[in-house]
Amino acid sequence: MNTPRENWVRARTPEQKEFRTDEILQSADKIFQEKDFEEISLNEIARGAGISKPNIYRYFLTKEDIFLRLVIKYFDLMLDYQAKNLSGVKKGNAKVFASAWAKNTMECERFLRLVTRLGASLERYSSEKGLFNYKSRLFPLIEKGAEIIQKYFPDLSVTKCQKFIYYHYGMSAGLMSLIKPSANLQKTMAMPEFKEYKLDGEKLYVDSVYYLLDGLVNKG
Repeated sequence: MNTPRENWVRARTPEQKEFRTDEILQSADKIFQEKDFEEISLNEIARGAGISKPNIYRYFLTKEDIFLRLVIKYFDLMLDYQAKNLSGVKKGNAKVFASAWAKNTMECERFLRLVTRLGASLERYSSEKGLFNYKSRLFPLIEKGAEIIQKYFPDLSVTKCQKFIYYHYGMSAGLMSLIKPSANLQKTMAMPEFKEYKLDGEKLYVDSVYYLLDGLVNKG
């Protein structure tokens, strides 16, 4: 987009507003590489975007609205990654497909870090406008993911393929702490008191994806 930043101060045209929105998202994304969501402030995002905090409210009403847009970005990238890396998987084999799908997802760490915030923070504290924009972008991606599933399971209905994507989306959020445990959690679970309760989070995730897919394929 040819919108030189130095030629304007206040975004007036649709192109300038889109450019400013991208600056805000890029700032939040960059900060999220170094800090947890709870540690990030709107002031910090505004500074990174080169604007004032009040100016952010022209584009996003809450910090959560900003991060919902990033969830969409990385969900879309995760689906692209799946489509690219599933090419060698045999059609109709639920166990092999589920293992590949789960492992591909686990490699999309930014998506997992963001999606785990959905229920606890992002959807809960976003504005009505932010949620509308989020859902408007989410459901086309559910359909995009369903097309990937149906390519490998052509006998599975579109509705069931969409269910897989939607359930997997929520399941990834719920199991994130086991898939990618924090350093403190790893240290705690390594204590003798919890030895018999130690779980292989990645295996649990792979198995969960398989049970989900197998249930839709064989049980409906």
